[in-house]
Amino acid sequence: MAKKEELDVQTLLATRRWCYYIPLSAFEDGKGYRVSIIVEGEEGHFPTGTPDKAPWYWGMTYRDAEQTAAEANAKLGIDETTVVKLLMSSMRGPGPRRTKAKAKA
Repeated sequence: MAKKEELDVQTLLATRRWCYYIPLSAFEDGKGYRVSIIVEGEEGHFPTGTPDKAPWYWGMTYRDAEQTAAEANAKLGIDETTVVKLLMSSMRGPGPRRTKAKAKA
């Protein structure tokens, strides 16, 4: 099962915009903040790590972890405005997206 999930995430990363993200709730005692990945248009986030691979931890404080994520995103060419857009796209639930209603004539 982990192999299929990993393949799906790898496919998403190769075909859509994505960024690193640090959830506020991702702190683990003695390790720091666990890094997640946000993929454009996918609901939620993908915490790093699998049963076969250790997760990434970036900083013992939220400020340090967030700064490291911002630097890593910048290396990918992703600025903070784009991070916010990707984050917002991950908060949409499943189902059709709303469109503007046509004006009545």
